[in-house]
Amino acid sequence: MNARLIHEIGTRAKLRVYWGKSCVGSDGAPHGYHNATKKLADSPGIHDWPRGGHKSFVSDSREDYPEADWPTKCDACGAAPDVPIFTGAEGQVYSDCAQRQVFFQALYDTASGSPEAGDVFWRQDWAWEQKDGRGICFHSRFGGQEWPDCGGKHLIAFTPNGWEWDINSRAKNCGTKNDPNHRCWTVVGKIEGDPLDITVNPSIDVPGWHGYLEHGIWRRV
Repeated sequence: MNARLIHEIGTRAKLRVYWGKSCVGSDGAPHGYHNATKKLADSPGIHDWPRGGHKSFVSDSREDYPEADWPTKCDACGAAPDVPIFTGAEGQVYSDCAQRQVFFQALYDTASGSPEAGDVFWRQDWAWEQKDGRGICFHSRFGGQEWPDCGGKHLIAFTPNGWEWDINSRAKNCGTKNDPNHRCWTVVGKIEGDPLDITVNPSIDVPGWHGYLEHGIWRRV
């Protein structure tokens, strides 16, 4: 499978219901939460979601959507919620219930509007911040010694089985967490063009898939 560089072109709004932490998709890989989603609308605006007084292109209030609008089956495995919907009623425990939300996500130039198997793209790290003139990201602050040169955007890839992998993240078995100059994966080549010609080392080992990305081609071992 060839890797493909994709680009953010707008924002998608969905209704989302999520519950549990034991979803196993049709590919046999664990997905964590069950997620049932239903598209509301797309916007050409980048990051067009409620923030800092900015109002989005759809209502972000759950109460504005009737019962019939909400999705009822997990996208990955087809299961229906086996726990009640959280309403805030007396006696309900938040973590024991299914949650509803108006969900906003980046829209990409793919057939589905989302990253697909084999795709590579840039994404702003959600926990990135400036500290003493340096960029500090999630993996720097919680994974060990701070990495002093995170530019805020991480290179993300979806492996051939659809698993999301952050190339700029820290490996779970990293043995040099206290080295601020260490990176668990290195990228050789220009991250541009079609076909995409990059090589990432060492191998990628995610649930359900182990292999390499070499010269823009995913190769399983």
